[in-house]
Amino acid sequence: MSNAMETGDAARPGAGMEPVQLGIGLNAVIVSVKDKVPFVLTVPQKVQDERSGLPSGPFDPRVHRTFELGLRAFVEEQTALHIGHVEQLYTFGDRGRYSLAKAGEPHMVSVAIWL
Repeated sequence: MSNAMETGDAARPGAGMEPVQLGIGLNAVIVSVKDKVPFVLTVPQKVQDERSGLPSGPFDPRVHRTFELGLRAFVEEQTALHIGHVEQLYTFGDRGRYSLAKAGEPHMVSVAIWL
């Protein structure tokens, strides 16, 4: 005699697979305009020989109460800027988006926030 719940779970895609670890990266897009030319602020990366990138950092729900508070902390730490209004611009979660990901690292979801 089989349980209907077991049958339903077995038919579900991914059933029986290990849970996927997930990381959330917060990325700040800070734009300014001078003489009608837009500029995007970038910061040096912590990894040697890696190109500059957006101010960013990993969301940690044990430290950051909200995405916004986490992002504000990263921006201030990396740029010394005190930011005003922020607005979520886009969320990226495509598999393989991080080409340098190593086995065992969490799948990253990036939340881009416009300042």
